[in-house]
Amino acid sequence: LKPLTAETAKTLIVAYLNREQTTPTKTIKPFTDKSIEQIFRSGSENKRCIITLCSQATDLLADLECEFIDSAVFQRVVR
Repeated sequence: LKPLTAETAKTLIVAYLNREQTTPTKTIKPFTDKSIEQIFRSGSENKRCIITLCSQATDLLADLECEFIDSAVFQRVVR
């Protein structure tokens, strides 16, 4: 298998998001590009860790009633 890159991590995250949406999209919303970069680095390029971080971030997003998962929101996940 090829190693996970930042771009393939973004594709993985879009696929993760689409599993829960009624209408699949190609966007990374509610994540920002910066938060995806942070998730990729924090997840040590590991698919399972990246999905776990995304799950934790979306849970926190719901609790905070924010619109996007930006750097500030993601920093709260990794604390």
